[in-house]
Amino acid sequence: MASIRKLKSGYRAEIARRGIRNSKVLPTKQEAKDFAKWRDKRLQKVAPASVIREMQLMSLVLTVARRDLELISINRLCDLRKPAKPQPRD
Repeated sequence: MASIRKLKSGYRAEIARRGIRNSKVLPTKQEAKDFAKWRDKRLQKVAPASVIREMQLMSLVLTVARRDLELISINRLCDLRKPAKPQPRD
């Protein structure tokens, strides 16, 4: 199964997000400080733009869990500061 995953185009991005996905605590149960630790650790490996995209994706998932599914009462990722946006290309 692992060899099939490696053939997929998003394999590296999925592996990178394992910091949150393989956590012992569900994303719906994590606090802002848990997401902050993940953000700081992730910024050491990838560009701020990548972290911003990943945070937006996780925030969307948590928003759906809050609004539509009523699994959580607050999106903790909304309280977290995003990294500074990089300068645009010329």
